[in-house]
Amino acid sequence: MRRIAWVVAFSSVLIGCRGGEPSRSGNEQQTPLQVALRASARSVEPGGPVDLSWTVRSGGQAWVSLADASGWSDPVSPVDSIRVNPVYTTEYVLRAFTADQESGEARVTIEVVPQLEPTAAVVVDPGAQQRFWITGTNDLSSKRFRWSASGGTLEPGFASALWTAPTVSGQYTIRVGLPAGADIVHRVEVRTSAARGQPLAGAFGQPDARTTKDVVAASDGSLWALGQRSLLRREPGSMGWRSANDGLDFRPMKIAPGPDGSVWVTGGTNPPGSSRLEVAHWDPVEAQWIRELGPWDSSGIGRLVSVSADGAVVVSSDGGRIWSRAAGASTWVRLPDPGVSVSGMFLTADHGLVVHCRGGPALCPSELIRLVMAGGAWEPLPPPRNDHVGSDSNGRLFAWGNQGLLRLGFDGAWEDLSEGLPSPRSLRDIAYVPDRYIAATEQGLFVRDEGGVFSPFVAAPPVRSDRYTTESLLALGDGDVLLLNGSGMWRLPAGGDAFLPAAAAGDPAGGLAVTALALGPEGTAAIAASNRQGRGAAPLLFLRAKGSSAWLEASVETEAAAPILQVAFEEDQSVLARSERQLLRVGLDGNVVERISLDGLPEDFRLDDLVTAADGTRYVVASGQLFELTRAGARTIELGHRIGPVAVAPDGTLVGDSANGPLSVEPRDGTSRRLGVWPISFRQWYGFHSVQVDKEGTVWATTYDGVLRLEEGAWRPAGSGPCSFQLVTLHVGADGNAYCADDTRLYVFDGRKRDWVPLSAPFQIGAITWSGNRPTAMATAPDGTLWLGFNEGGVLEMPVR
Repeated sequence: MRRIAWVVAFSSVLIGCRGGEPSRSGNEQQTPLQVALRASARSVEPGGPVDLSWTVRSGGQAWVSLADASGWSDPVSPVDSIRVNPVYTTEYVLRAFTADQESGEARVTIEVVPQLEPTAAVVVDPGAQQRFWITGTNDLSSKRFRWSASGGTLEPGFASALWTAPTVSGQYTIRVGLPAGADIVHRVEVRTSAARGQPLAGAFGQPDARTTKDVVAASDGSLWALGQRSLLRREPGSMGWRSANDGLDFRPMKIAPGPDGSVWVTGGTNPPGSSRLEVAHWDPVEAQWIRELGPWDSSGIGRLVSVSADGAVVVSSDGGRIWSRAAGASTWVRLPDPGVSVSGMFLTADHGLVVHCRGGPALCPSELIRLVMAGGAWEPLPPPRNDHVGSDSNGRLFAWGNQGLLRLGFDGAWEDLSEGLPSPRSLRDIAYVPDRYIAATEQGLFVRDEGGVFSPFVAAPPVRSDRYTTESLLALGDGDVLLLNGSGMWRLPAGGDAFLPAAAAGDPAGGLAVTALALGPEGTAAIAASNRQGRGAAPLLFLRAKGSSAWLEASVETEAAAPILQVAFEEDQSVLARSERQLLRVGLDGNVVERISLDGLPEDFRLDDLVTAADGTRYVVASGQLFELTRAGARTIELGHRIGPVAVAPDGTLVGDSANGPLSVEPRDGTSRRLGVWPISFRQWYGFHSVQVDKEGTVWATTYDGVLRLEEGAWRPAGSGPCSFQLVTLHVGADGNAYCADDTRLYVFDGRKRDWVPLSAPFQIGAITWSGNRPTAMATAPDGTLWLGFNEGGVLEMPVR
């Protein structure tokens, strides 16, 4: 473990005479400079509090100072103690100087014991993933730590490891060997967790285009998405996705729809020294996976699966072997080896098994070969080189790839349908619905009606340039087309000319960036969101009336299409909605009934906060000014200084951030007082991002340095761990507890431990494959349920009692 000399800035301290240089006679004996530095503890957990105190003795004036990594601090009032919160082993150095050029120093080292986060007991679902990371060290070399687990698999990273839990419930141990000192041992329980939470109307979001390998539609209307390590299912009639991994004890590699709502999946396991093909199908009646017991061997795991319309199934392994099960049969037979490297399969009732191969003319002279199932012999099917095969509503084969789009006619000849496409090599995907082809290319979407040519799709959805934008198309049984790209999931209605967000049919937040939440009595709710396209896209506001389960999309327009940042219910169940520039009152019918104006603001004003007191009084902060909202209008509260985000304390005063530091404001007359002393290590020029007050009157604030709480007149970091060193979402619930969330899980502050304790299992890790999908909004329902809205889409209901 490296010990880093970290010297933290202190102020000048005057010791000795008052004012001016000390006078000394020639015979006066000067008191030698003496410096002492003491610590309340020499060993702490990461981020644990340590009080440093010092004494300096000298016959004259002495200046005491410390410096931190960013330079010397500005002098403040003299102090002789300070609280620090080292996050790794740190040596503090106190230096003193006198006018006679004497100098002295004292040192103290605080040892920080490395820990494995999360520190609290961890419960994960079978087969789920949990990341562990080492805190208390600034050495991020993965080679210095030895990771091991009593079960499951570990993927070490930089001072962290991703653990995939085994599928068998039980107690497991994660062990980390440190370069020096005792090992860290952490126990994990694997069992189905009741505290995971449920997506709101299935609205956790949609699969991510960056990691989704395949999307298929089953005949019962359900949708299935295969990711890198996960399988998601969207039930018929729902717009949200849920994990479908339960009961599937192997890694899925390929998925294909079958008749009667069934879905087939192949993959395999990789035990040491061998690999094994696995096949299973989803039984929609039993709602479970049925494992197939075939004559598999150890030639490799399953790579491809295809199902014909009548229910015949074929699977292949990465060893090139192919097995088949006829429609209605229960036994599997091995098919003749095609003699080529198989990279694609398509089973049809009319054309038999069509296989795509790679390897050049020597190995694959025609790229496509066909096995007529009744004859048992492979024969060439020689179109130009194309990678993918499908069939239209008339049973005709079509193939697309580097040579564009080709269709096999009834006369056995291939017809080129590529006219109008910008470049055959730019094709990414093709979807066919009756008499219509939709093509996704590098230059955008194109459409071809039967008998015509391809033309650009004018109403194509936008694509974010900062995200991986490979587009997947899927033709649904009802004639709709589903598009998955870097902007989300979109749906083209049958015969329509414009793609709509897939959330539009009833999922209020799936695929949208949630920006604000509000929950009222009797089931009322409001969700503000954007479609992740930046300021050029209009904000969205969804409302749910009392006693209803339906969502109404409000008609809201904001200046420059700015997102809605806060929502709050009024007594009449109308909703206040705040953007950076506007404050709107929206009625139950979804229409804006009032645009609230505030007087005395500069032209470039900004609305910073909207809060509600216990008596229903509303306060707004705009460009540093404070206003009280009434039905008669807005009253300016004169403060004499600028103020930032505020919260209402139990006594009715307002707590906020200002240029003079945190303040407590009496709203009746605007008088204020200083509230607490900053920690010296806090980058106070960033100020508060949000302020909240719990039922005990404790003030909480989110900053770029983590969550702070006001204790004994001083602002101190609230515990340690993920909520204590970064900007996170904080929420003081109706139960008075403080909750925070990072991009993995929900935490609650434990007053006895004075630290954050994980409250939930990971947010669907292993089922949702997004990276960086973090909560951006939280709200508490009257029954105590916590709602979390995410920046990549979806709302999660989390029971916290």
